[in-house]
Amino acid sequence: MNITIKVEAEELIAAIEKLAAAVSLNPAVIDQPVVVKNAPAKKAAKEEPPPVVTPPPAPPAKGITLEQVRAKLAEVSNAGKKNEVKALLTSYGVSKLTDLPTEKYSDLLAEAEAL
Repeated sequence: MNITIKVEAEELIAAIEKLAAAVSLNPAVIDQPVVVKNAPAKKAAKEEPPPVVTPPPAPPAKGITLEQVRAKLAEVSNAGKKNEVKALLTSYGVSKLTDLPTEKYSDLLAEAEAL
C-alpha cells in the first residue's frame, strides 16, 4: 500500500518533517505538548449568566385592583370591624393585603362586602 500526501504549505511541511524526525528518534516526544507558532490565540469565551426571566404579575381577577380591595377593607375596618378584616386576611393565609395573590382579590372583596 502506498499513500501520497501533497502539502502546499512550507511551514506545515517543515513542522511535519520535524515531528517525524523527533518521533523516529525519540518516541517519548509524542507525549509532549505541541506548540504551534503564529496560531491565532483562542479567545476565552465570556460566560454570561442566563437572563433572568421574571413572569409578569398576574392581572387582577375581573379587573379588580389592589387599591379597590384596600379601599373596601379600609371602609369595613373604619366601620368598627377591624378584627373581622384581620380574621378575613388570616383566612387567606396572609397577614397583609400585599401578600395576597391577585387572583384572590375578587373573593376577598366579595367577603369584605358581606361584612
